[in-house]
Amino acid sequence: MTITRKDVLAAQALADAATPGPWTASTPDKDADGWAQGVIVAAVALGQCVYSHTLGGSFPVNDQSLIAACRTSVPALADALLEAVALIHTLRREVENVADQQAMPDESWIGRVAVANAFLAAFDKEAT
Repeated sequence: MTITRKDVLAAQALADAATPGPWTASTPDKDADGWAQGVIVAAVALGQCVYSHTLGGSFPVNDQSLIAACRTSVPALADALLEAVALIHTLRREVENVADQQAMPDESWIGRVAVANAFLAAFDKEAT
């Protein structure tokens, strides 16, 4: 799956609309009266919940949308990030090599720049 800027902005909008975080699977601490601090964001099984440890309201419909979208978007975003980081490392090594040797870039370097350009073009492309 190709990730575009529009995809990233949509994922960010889902996160922004959801119950404030951080979210954890740890039961929140209790206050002096024995009440748990924070709110249940999602119950995944009997006694197994995701909690928000921040008091700031709960937005269950938005949380549902975020959780559902994350199953697809998180792996895709992680793959895109790893691809981008690997590409940055490769380009940095190539630039350092060119600077050290004052050499002209070879065809493999030019090919990697083309890959970087294609990645950025796909990222910036508006999904239709």
